[in-house]
Amino acid sequence: MCLVILYKRLKRVIFPGLVVASLSAAPSQAATFLGEFWDVSSANFSINQALNAIDGVAPTATFTSQAIDYPNGATNRQSSSQSLASFLGTDAASIVGDGTREVTTSVFRFTGFVDLLPGQQSFALGSDDGFRLTLDNTVVAQQNRPRGFRFTNLTADAGDGRVPFELIFYENFGRTGLEFFIDNSVIIPAAVPVPATAGLGLISIAALAGLGMRRRTSDKPLAPAA
Repeated sequence: MCLVILYKRLKRVIFPGLVVASLSAAPSQAATFLGEFWDVSSANFSINQALNAIDGVAPTATFTSQAIDYPNGATNRQSSSQSLASFLGTDAASIVGDGTREVTTSVFRFTGFVDLLPGQQSFALGSDDGFRLTLDNTVVAQQNRPRGFRFTNLTADAGDGRVPFELIFYENFGRTGLEFFIDNSVIIPAAVPVPATAGLGLISIAALAGLGMRRRTSDKPLAPAA
């Protein structure tokens, strides 16, 4: 009988604490793009050729991108004979795979979400060499052939709110760079929910212990990215 009473007292104290701890420790948002890098064996002279080069091929390396600004800062291009790690700058710490491969004859893919305002917005994508930009599952801009670093500028209604984003970029020899602006600001990823596996596991344990706590869900939208 004493053991039963002790169990009940501990259950009221420990398990609610586990639930609170699991919720507070679990990640709720991620605000990065997924970056993928392919060190391809030959030059690409069109965006379709670049797409074919990576079709069904595992990337040489992956990384997380905090902003499409390579190289970082005021410089918009530098030698493509540098390593992937050098090209990514502050994002290099997130590389999984071989970050020593040169950017020369390579293909990048960035995916994630961006927050767009309703109506017309200005877009500027600078590249050396080619790219294809997709917003809300629609191709909105493309540079098919290689070029020296220049900007492609357009004004478009490309979606409203949080929309999916994909940018394919390829580099052939010489100098290289990639920058993307919306309304004159460097584009940054939108925050999106990520699964809190550990927290859910602890909540399940608590529920099985018979806490009888009601599960709640929130209908609040996520705050837009700063």
